[in-house]
Amino acid sequence: MMKRGRAAKIRVKRWPEFAALARLSPEWRDKIAKAHRLTFTDK
Repeated sequence: MMKRGRAAKIRVKRWPEFAALARLSPEWRDKIAKAHRLTFTDK
């Protein structure tokens, strides 16, 4: 079983992919990411 923090990190990292599957426009994808303070750097 995956630890909670790691699962959340994977979801955040894959956000652009999930947004594309939901057919969100890039503009809305970016607005939602900004509102939730999602960053996509590998740390």
